[in-house]
Amino acid sequence: MILTALPLAAGHDIPGPLLTELTALYASNREFQALSGDFPDPHDIRPEQVAALAEQAATEGAEVLPARSGERLVGWPSPWPGTPTPPTRTRGSDC
Repeated sequence: MILTALPLAAGHDIPGPLLTELTALYASNREFQALSGDFPDPHDIRPEQVAALAEQAATEGAEVLPARSGERLVGWPSPWPGTPTPPTRTRGSDC
C-alpha cells in the first residue's frame, strides 16, 4: 500500500481524476454511507457531494493520505480523523 500526501486547503479543488476515484470509492460502500448520513442518497453519490466533504476536512496546512494498492485507490480518510473509508471490495482483504 502506498500513501501519498495530498495537501488540502479551503478553496482549492481536488484534481478531477482523483475526485472521480473518490466518488467511486465512497459509492462502493453504500451500507456504510447509509449509516454515516453523509450523503442524502447513498445509492446516488455525486462528485460535488464528495468535494463538499473534502472541503469540510480542509484546514490550512492539513494533509490527507490517499491509500493506493498499485494504481488503485483503496482508502481515503473521512472528514473525521482516524476513520478511513475502505471500499467494499477490499474490506477484509490485504488490498
